Amino acid sequence: MIKVLYLGERGVVRDRRQANLLYQKGCFGEFENNKLILSKEEILYLLEDGKINLVGNKGEIDLQEFLSSVSEDKEWFMKYLVYKDLRRRGYIVKTGLKFGADFRVYERGERPPDHSKYLVLVIPEERKFMPNELTRIARLAHSVRKRLWIAIVDKDSSIVYYEVLWKKP
Repeated sequence: MIKVLYLGERGVVRDRRQANLLYQKGCFGEFENNKLILSKEEILYLLEDGKINLVGNKGEIDLQEFLSSVSEDKEWFMKYLVYKDLRRRGYIVKTGLKFGADFRVYERGERPPDHSKYLVLVIPEERKFMPNELTRIARLAHSVRKRLWIAIVDKDSSIVYYEVLWKKP
């Protein structure tokens, strides 16, 4: 079992061999200063699959304890549902923050350092979404040569994906 130190917003794998194994098997995390840094989405996904032992300041953190610490953030949990769905479908999913999206997604069979093919924006079904927001993210996706998926999550946690294409008139 791979030991992950939980630091609040991210997890750290310090053991180089374990870090390499986790990265090679599923492209989880990003390397910084010879340590593998995991996002909260990656931590929860790996905890649910029983692939890691999560350790905090007060000892081991089990799945239920981790879930209770993140369950207050409904928006984050909705993003996690999309992350998990895409992972289960065989995609590699990374943060899309620098692109103004929730995630960047690699086509099946591709992985970093290749370029991701998609940007994903997660939106709760009940949220009002303004056309200028859609235009902004669609233009950005087009300018970085990525396809935009909008993931709508309803109150029952069902996810519907829409692809938005940028077309010149």
